[in-house]
Amino acid sequence: MEKNRDYFSELMQNIKKSIASNISVMYLAKIVKLEPPTADLQPLAKIDGKKQSMVYKAHFLITPNYKKLSKEEIKDNKLDYKKDDVVVVGSLDHDDMYFKKDLYNVDTERTHSADFAVILGRYARKDDFKGGD
Repeated sequence: MEKNRDYFSELMQNIKKSIASNISVMYLAKIVKLEPPTADLQPLAKIDGKKQSMVYKAHFLITPNYKKLSKEEIKDNKLDYKKDDVVVVGSLDHDDMYFKKDLYNVDTERTHSADFAVILGRYARKDDFKGGD
């Protein structure tokens, strides 16, 4: 005799998986078009064998440099991105369509969407490293 199946637990697990699969946190993308201070991106992971939709006008994150720079060095320290670079992209909690400098209104109730993109950095290549093999 088959043990009683826990349909409620199965349903809850399916709901949990469905919700989690629709939340973007970070993903890999390729820069398709670069228009500083934004870029249009093509996410690289195929979902169910299909290419994902383009992400338009993703902003770049400027991170603190690991070394102390002089004022002159800061002026010369520009972002080094180009078309076809593979980047790591994070998703904001809400859209930033109306963000300027301070408090702003959000345009949608969606959260953690791949569309709310911030480019965190370029995916490292072998030639990015000094010395070594």
